[in-house]
Amino acid sequence: YGVRRSLEADLMAGRDVFVNGSREYVPHLREAFPDTRVIWLEADASLIHDRIAMRGRETGAALLRRFDRIKQFSPPQDGQIFRIENNGPIESAGARLLEILCADRTRCQSVVV
Repeated sequence: YGVRRSLEADLMAGRDVFVNGSREYVPHLREAFPDTRVIWLEADASLIHDRIAMRGRETGAALLRRFDRIKQFSPPQDGQIFRIENNGPIESAGARLLEILCADRTRCQSVVV
């Protein structure tokens, strides 16, 4: 995953930013922008393995390296990390995501799940 350099400019300007990025980037992001809220998607290890294998982008040793890399990172434990368990239907994870995103925004009141 690559994170656009303009992401930091957007954050400095006070804009909301949503990135599907690497867990490896989170410590850097939190250091540069301590008030950043991070949404951390997680699922059972066997389910993650199956999902990655089904995508077919990695096979063999590359698949095993990818799976091992995922296990290297765990979410920091603080109030700015919002965890979403993604073991069930996508609708459940999506509803939790909207709940997090809309928690302090009145403009989300019209969102229908």
